[in-house]
Amino acid sequence: MKSVLIIDKERSIRKALSLYLSGRGYITSEVETVTEAQSLMENTSFDTVIADVPLSDVNAVKFYGKMNNSEDTNYIFTSAFPEDEPSTDSVKIKEASFLEKPFTLSRLSEMLTPQYGKDMAIAV
Repeated sequence: MKSVLIIDKERSIRKALSLYLSGRGYITSEVETVTEAQSLMENTSFDTVIADVPLSDVNAVKFYGKMNNSEDTNYIFTSAFPEDEPSTDSVKIKEASFLEKPFTLSRLSEMLTPQYGKDMAIAV
């Protein structure tokens, strides 16, 4: 099974994504802050990290710069503000994707499908 870490300051978004993804076979973990994510990632590896860009404690793009030590972890950044889209000039971003809020679950599915293959695709 593939694992996903969801980092978002909005509890309702974390819960909705977690419920949806776990119902489709993903193992999910959810946290509110980058500090919590860093602590969790010290002992746990994730296939994908879905992170809201403007978080309460640290910008998620800065978090990416610190934590991206695994070639196997994919990052999807989310934000309601298009200007938050990570720039490759500001941080070295290998294969990170950006998903503007509000987004549909089918759009998230499209972003996860290339990473996991058709067997893990989310049908909406």
